[in-house]
Amino acid sequence: MISILPRLFKRLQEKKIVNDIMGVAKEGKESTIILATDMENKKIILKIFKIEASQFQRMQKYIQGDRRFAGIKMTRQSLVYNWCKKEFSNLKRARTAGVTVP
Repeated sequence: MISILPRLFKRLQEKKIVNDIMGVAKEGKESTIILATDMENKKIILKIFKIEASQFQRMQKYIQGDRRFAGIKMTRQSLVYNWCKKEFSNLKRARTAGVTVP
């Protein structure tokens, strides 16, 4: 995971998303949580999914039947990408409903 951070950090800087990485807050089997700052020096959290370590079958069952993800390819990379989109969408919905979320 650490070996990809310099490349990822550079891409996020080029896209004007991240100014600085403060460090790893938590690392698990499927993702790493990184503390960073955005271009306005506000603290942000990055959640980096580990595609190779993700539990493919569990994700596939979770996404199936959700009309937001009908017709996606069932490759590991596509599934993890869509899993991330679904998680982000769910966080936005929760925030709109007044739930405190990251």
